[in-house]
Amino acid sequence: MILVTGMMRSGTSLVCQVLTKLGQSFGDPGAMIPADRWNAGGYFEVREVMDVNSRIVTGISRTTSPVRAWAAKVAYVAMPSVRSMPRRAARHRATIEDIGRRYRGAVLKDPRFCLTLRFWREWTEVDRIVVCVRHPASVLHSLARRHSLPKWLSARFYAWHVNTLVDQLPSSSVVFLDVDRLVDGAADELEALGRGLGANVPAPSSLLDDVVDPDAFTRVDPDAAGCPEVAVAAWQRLRALAAASRTQPAGGAS
Repeated sequence: MILVTGMMRSGTSLVCQVLTKLGQSFGDPGAMIPADRWNAGGYFEVREVMDVNSRIVTGISRTTSPVRAWAAKVAYVAMPSVRSMPRRAARHRATIEDIGRRYRGAVLKDPRFCLTLRFWREWTEVDRIVVCVRHPASVLHSLARRHSLPKWLSARFYAWHVNTLVDQLPSSSVVFLDVDRLVDGAADELEALGRGLGANVPAPSSLLDDVVDPDAFTRVDPDAAGCPEVAVAAWQRLRALAAASRTQPAGGAS
């Protein structure tokens, strides 16, 4: 199983579109969150995966009712303590194990894997982890447009996801994608994805032209935006890890 994650609004859905073009399976489209004006190409997020991750993070399911969805969003933005998650996760171990069995050989995507990755790695067979990296200035801008979050809160939210993810990542079997470079047409990012997954990427430039709509990604000048240091520091940690991984051969799951 391949897990795709990264801070929300970091291009995880775009990367899933690329993986679809490379022949990767995401399971039944009917089990996924539908596309909308914010993600016209689809979210590639399975409802039951979103729900179990939301229960681990907040204690509340995410898709079972409008009231619960609202409560889960509020609890999510409040950034519950990571220390409280193992106790909640233990109650949902059987669900995670069952999903892992049913999606063996497939791809699952959820930004909440940033916070719950250790449980999935412990209780399922995770072969590869694809991590999407995008500068926080652009992410924070997108969060303000999509969710009306103030910059200071978005910055803390970004750092919470990214720092928790970095603390959980294994030393191998991780593929990092710089989404900013991907949107700019950097074919070598797709080639790195192929190497990391052991897959051939035919005509990467043509594939990028096919799936990337640059107009859908607003690039924000980090200097002009005045990105908060807490978010920049988290991004730099992730970037350093990504740079180090490019100097190492792809390894097995660990």
